[in-house]
Amino acid sequence: MKKLLILLPIFTALLCFCTCSKETQPSANFEKPVENLCESLSRKDGATYLNCFVPAEKKAYLVSDSGAGTDGIIGLVRKNSKLDDDERVSCEITGKREISDERLSNMQRAYKKKYSRNDTIEKAMLLNVNFSNDKGVDIREITVVMIDESWYIYGDIIEGFKF
Repeated sequence: MKKLLILLPIFTALLCFCTCSKETQPSANFEKPVENLCESLSRKDGATYLNCFVPAEKKAYLVSDSGAGTDGIIGLVRKNSKLDDDERVSCEITGKREISDERLSNMQRAYKKKYSRNDTIEKAMLLNVNFSNDKGVDIREITVVMIDESWYIYGDIIEGFKF
């Protein structure tokens, strides 16, 4: 019984230490939008592809004259990238850094001005990403942002890659 009483506080402290808070859980997923973008391109899933981008950009793209829509975006990207029907794309994140508070504030102002929305960009990361297939590699710098505890690609919808 004495051993149990001694181990109980240690176990409790260990449990508290290992449990992630709500605030830290989403920040561990900042690579997910890029991984989902790559996978959705290979699976030819237009809805998932567009969902990788901030909701305001997705909405703006879908209502624009140049937007290919949920069904057509994958065909457009694959055509612009000169991908064969069965050709897969892989991605590798080769570098990452958190965006400074000053640059984050500038991004927030630009976001509100461009989209006329009051979404709060909670955090932002700059990722160096190599998109590749059998034909070559397209190296991109991609900004991902956290809005409402979810990570998205910030910027225009990517309509093609240069392999």
